[in-house]
Amino acid sequence: ALLIELLRYQQAETEFAAALRLDPNNQLARLSLGKAMLEAGHNNASVPVLEEYLRRTPDNFEAYYALGEAYRRLGKTSDAIQAFTRAAKLNPDSYRARQKLGFILARSGRLDEAIPELQAAKRLNPDAPEAPYELSLIYRKKNMLTEAQAELRAFQAAKQRAQSNEEALGFVRQGNDLLGRGNAEAAASAYRQALRL
Repeated sequence: ALLIELLRYQQAETEFAAALRLDPNNQLARLSLGKAMLEAGHNNASVPVLEEYLRRTPDNFEAYYALGEAYRRLGKTSDAIQAFTRAAKLNPDSYRARQKLGFILARSGRLDEAIPELQAAKRLNPDAPEAPYELSLIYRKKNMLTEAQAELRAFQAAKQRAQSNEEALGFVRQGNDLLGRGNAEAAASAYRQALRL
């Protein structure tokens, strides 16, 4: 499945590059090309494409987020922090921008700056386990053991909810498949299983 997804991104990269050759001013194609390159694992190549997009369209959340991710994957921590900070300012209600910014700040030792970003991420998506886990690690490093334990409990609860959601989604997919094959009774049973979770 991973190989199929990678091939889709590589195909998208090829198509967006062709669109950009036909119309070098097509900003949608440029942004899509940069994101496809990133998803295909071409991190170095995605950076100049995304930077050019941002030179022409300076206030785009998706571009700054993708650029931050490219820099993070390349180990360019300072550049990643700048890009994720800009993304979070453009869309302060983005869980993923706040979580990534908090994560990279924590990994660079800037714990006091990471905490409010991760707390914001946790407020934005209380069902996601990443922010409370990272907060538990930070609080442990700061010897704030009560807070670390509370965040670890929040992480475990969020992880349990995420697993239940995945199981329920599996039953829904099974129900859809059965319904598509004309087996309504079995589909209804699968849907009921999903609702129990």
